[in-house]
Amino acid sequence: MKERSANNWLMNGATVIMTVVVVILGVVRVKDSVTRGDGLPEPVPVLVESWEQYGTGARLGPANARVTIVEFGDFLCPFCRQSASEVREIRRRWPQDVAVVYRHLIIHPEARDASLAVECARSEGRFEVLHDALYLNP
Repeated sequence: MKERSANNWLMNGATVIMTVVVVILGVVRVKDSVTRGDGLPEPVPVLVESWEQYGTGARLGPANARVTIVEFGDFLCPFCRQSASEVREIRRRWPQDVAVVYRHLIIHPEARDASLAVECARSEGRFEVLHDALYLNP
């Protein structure tokens, strides 16, 4: 039992660390994109006019869902796998109220092939089947 608790603690801690790193990288990227070549800052643009600009991607669930989760994932990332499992459970519990829009965030170079395969499956209407298979069977 202690071993499982330690594993949960490590997974949660790693998730927090990963989230902080992503936020820091995002801030650095935004800062770099706002600065001109001469070092003078440009006027700060509206970064997000509406959430819909991030809501493009493969949609899992109803178009009229009350809640849409935008998931950025890598099929080889163990943290993404855990998150996908939790999101799948949320969708199972509230199938008409929750949808997911999946966006590829390739962290592991080897995950590129999996992302391409899933996009091919998407064109055939089989995105969710392959998405779930890749996350359930590492």
